[in-house]
Amino acid sequence: MKALDAYIGHLEKRINIPIGTIEVILVLETAKAMRNAYEIVVSCPRIQRIYLAAGPGGDANRAIGYVWSKEGRETLFLRSKVVLDSRAAGIQYPMISSWWNIKDLEGLERDALFNRQLGFRGQVVIHPSHVPIVNKIFTPSPQEIAYYKGLIKVAEEAEKKGFAAAVYKGNMIDHAMVTTAHEVIKFVESIELYGS
Repeated sequence: MKALDAYIGHLEKRINIPIGTIEVILVLETAKAMRNAYEIVVSCPRIQRIYLAAGPGGDANRAIGYVWSKEGRETLFLRSKVVLDSRAAGIQYPMISSWWNIKDLEGLERDALFNRQLGFRGQVVIHPSHVPIVNKIFTPSPQEIAYYKGLIKVAEEAEKKGFAAAVYKGNMIDHAMVTTAHEVIKFVESIELYGS
């Protein structure tokens, strides 16, 4: 990665664009890459995206030797590790490619929901029919958006009164929950900015 960074930096100088403009996407398809994902990311600031391959029959399947299932239990550790490594290295939106069946849209929806619950923030798709389903799963719903906006409002009102915590919809909220709420709203605003 250091050699690649230096090579790209040389090219950026040659074509007269700011150093660091060109980003690199890390696609994890080998056991070594999955094992060292965090170390790879922190070694090269150009890496701004991580995609885990966890589908049936491909390079990752062969490298790890798992027996793929629709439920994804065999790749749960890999999926969880990549999310943890990504977030620890500063990658906010790790992505995954784990569903290659073009016609089983219900299975895709379950898989995408599983991935979102684990912390992935998007999913690479292989067919146009998959796009609306994946967008629906990974885009916060109007109810979620309203919830987080309400949470922020209640927390701000509590802070004005000198309180560090408050009760919102029956639950205690504090700075940690407010930070999460702001992250979700920022994500929603970035989606709206690009018209997705």
